[in-house]
Amino acid sequence: MVIWITGLSGAGKSTIAKEVVNHLRCENQPCIFLDGDEVRKALEDPHIGYDYNSRLIIAKRISRLAQMLEQENIWVVVATISLFKEVHSWNRLNFKDYIEVYVRVDLEVLKERDSKALYSLANKGEISNVAGIHYQVQEPENPDLIIENNSALVDFSTFAKKIISLTK
Repeated sequence: MVIWITGLSGAGKSTIAKEVVNHLRCENQPCIFLDGDEVRKALEDPHIGYDYNSRLIIAKRISRLAQMLEQENIWVVVATISLFKEVHSWNRLNFKDYIEVYVRVDLEVLKERDSKALYSLANKGEISNVAGIHYQVQEPENPDLIIENNSALVDFSTFAKKIISLTK
């Protein structure tokens, strides 16, 4: 089973994914968490930046890694921006069991949260290639679940339970 959680930076993907992993581990389900930022660091490719094409390459690599793990009967929970229809389509065709979750947050809310200062740096012109700012993202066409995460007070455990209920 691959649970693919996607959305813009600051949407809450990693926090939700960690909750899902915690719930699965409490059920003694073998699982692994693949965070897009951490996978990028682990692969350490100096030729891969943050431009559109580099992000697409990383997303495809994460998909392939998740496929390898799924084939070993390990549940994989992925948290990554990877807002590419090409990747979502590949995932649906190549994973045995796949759940796609889109964490949607209004851009203005993301700019307010700005946990990594990406949006403020982008607005100042100090960085480029920020998804949703410098290039249009491709929202999933048919996600299995859309989580609206615009609220300041969020119970991530509730989100995790909704996701896990889709695996039953």
